[in-house]
Amino acid sequence: MNDHDLHDQLERLGRRPVPPPRPEFVETLLARIQLTDDLSVPSNVVPMRRQNWAKARFAVVGVAAAVLLGAVGMVALAQDSPEAGTSIGVTMAGNTTFDREAEVDGSGQLKAADGVTTFPDGDYTATCKEGGVIAYEGGTIACRTDEPVVVTIKDGRVFKAHNVPQLGVGEQQSPTTEVSISGLDLTWNPVAAGTELSWSATSSSTADTVARYHVLRSPDATGVIGTLDPNTTAVYKELPADADSFKDDFSTVAANTPKVTYRVVGFDSDGTLVADSGILTLNLGWVTTSSTR
Repeated sequence: MNDHDLHDQLERLGRRPVPPPRPEFVETLLARIQLTDDLSVPSNVVPMRRQNWAKARFAVVGVAAAVLLGAVGMVALAQDSPEAGTSIGVTMAGNTTFDREAEVDGSGQLKAADGVTTFPDGDYTATCKEGGVIAYEGGTIACRTDEPVVVTIKDGRVFKAHNVPQLGVGEQQSPTTEVSISGLDLTWNPVAAGTELSWSATSSSTADTVARYHVLRSPDATGVIGTLDPNTTAVYKELPADADSFKDDFSTVAANTPKVTYRVVGFDSDGTLVADSGILTLNLGWVTTSSTR
């Protein structure tokens, strides 16, 4: 068979009627390209002249390509648009609230999992249940599984967000020169979104004498950096005599603060300083935020 005979035979075969596609195939194809219009099953294709059939074939291919490209484009827009993004589950914690499960949608709207709890305006620590991004006013911030992010809530939406500082090297320093009394051993451990301080009296007599503890911190909750003088520095946290630890939340620490310092002092019932831990300095390393908006 020469090329001319092969061409004629293929042309004759191409002009034969085409059977309609199976209904289930049509339904599957329409579902895959996400078309919802009620399209009927195509009827038999009747023979036509070679030139007209070629034009029709190119037209069909063009329409199919346009539909597929349109579907792909809509999917891409949905993925790139923060407003249409998927929600991310978080555990919200604040200075005056217990942990609450919630979701932040792609527009930054915050909704409690129970559908009842509301979150007053203020700063919270949002711990992500899985990796993703938290949308806020003007951007998004990357969040890994179990990673805490400090968020500012305003009118039920995430207004601002920044990463929680990760603890660097802790350095135990000796008591300051103006106070000669020591009597407390102070240690620390990193916890989610902050640190936990622990202390113990170096003698039973010191422990029996203490009536209350004062935890001093610099910078304080207002951002003021002080010298941690037990007699002049504002008390960051007052605790009873039986206290031996304190968890501090870094949500009140301004972004890029290089370090925080702590000092725990004990006073007797007369207000006399009887125990001093000295100053504990913790260097903070900040995780770089990422924005996709």
